[in-house]
Amino acid sequence: MPQDSEALQTVKNTLPEAVKRHGEGEEFELGYYLHPDWQGKGIVSAAVTALVDWGEREMGVRRVVLRILEDNVKSRGIVGHVGGLFKRCEEEDGWVDWPEIKGGGRRKLLVWRWSTKGI
Repeated sequence: MPQDSEALQTVKNTLPEAVKRHGEGEEFELGYYLHPDWQGKGIVSAAVTALVDWGEREMGVRRVVLRILEDNVKSRGIVGHVGGLFKRCEEEDGWVDWPEIKGGGRRKLLVWRWSTKGI
């Protein structure tokens, strides 16, 4: 994002409060979505890497978690493309009741973590 973009300013204005509110020991959950027309171009992989780096360096973020549906192959691929930034935490996997409007049923959530300590 350009340094003067409204979206970046919103993040800069919101994240410090979130870090203060949650404290350095808390983790932040990272989610992402990209319109299908733009998928497969490395945009999200680059954004995830940059956001984690920026969050640590500029905002003091110390821990980030990703929870991805087992059947979401594209999102799982993002984790593979960020060069080992996140560590897989199989013991933390869980199940979620998926909304009926999105197909319903129970779905497995897979967990990955990043921390300044390397987890």
